[in-house]
Amino acid sequence: MLNRYFLNFVEEGIMNPRWYGYVAGRVEVTDEQSESGFSMCEYRFFTDKVKTFMFFRNAFDFKYVCYPVLMLVKLLCKKVFMRRLHK
Repeated sequence: MLNRYFLNFVEEGIMNPRWYGYVAGRVEVTDEQSESGFSMCEYRFFTDKVKTFMFFRNAFDFKYVCYPVLMLVKLLCKKVFMRRLHK
């Protein structure tokens, strides 16, 4: 049987007015077979692409996914929904 992973999006408040209009937080990943119930990893997001992000979040939040889909979520968080503050 293939492993499945549960995704939980956790948004975090942004207090700095410089980042008004941004959404930030993490995607917690829990292995379905984990007995602890704790997340095994998390992927961060920080973006001003709010409408696109909401569509992305609604597609995957509180869902079980297989490994290839998990890697897609990781890639999207890193390449599309992560604004780099420093170069």
